[in-house]
Amino acid sequence: MKIDFNNWILYIYLLSLGIGVGVVLSLGLFVAPLVFGINNTLGFDAISQLQSGIVMSSIFLKSSYYINYLAIIVLAYEAYKYINLYRDTYIQIVAFVVVFSAYMFTQFYIPSIIEYQLQGNSILENSAFKGLYKGSELDFAILSISLIALFLLRVNKLIQKPEKPTQNSGSCQANLS
Repeated sequence: MKIDFNNWILYIYLLSLGIGVGVVLSLGLFVAPLVFGINNTLGFDAISQLQSGIVMSSIFLKSSYYINYLAIIVLAYEAYKYINLYRDTYIQIVAFVVVFSAYMFTQFYIPSIIEYQLQGNSILENSAFKGLYKGSELDFAILSISLIALFLLRVNKLIQKPEKPTQNSGSCQANLS
């Protein structure tokens, strides 16, 4: 039985994307609403809004390791496909958005929010912090949507037909036929 290395790489890539979709959807749809609504769930004031934010930041910080891994995998896989002339404009754009929004979230928003949180309860009324927080929510939504789109585009490519290298119309190859 012959093992096709390219297929294994694709399967690992799709699995990584699928896990990434699960991570971001779990964080956004289940974890964040629970952490920020814990007082409503319990029926009494157990922790402050700042403490909820610190817990959520800790969870995001731990998940950022996987999100960074995923950004590297997306960048490497899509660069490999591009170099080998397996090009799709939509996939390239969506992959760029995934990588950019992932790094914005993990390298800018999470550290910036944690830095603000060290200042205590006073940050909750700070307009700069509120703007930063809204920006992080928007970036995370963009990451979620673009990650789902990239996964679906790649699965669609797999189902449609095997990829073939695109012809470079600007090629200097002579037509010998």
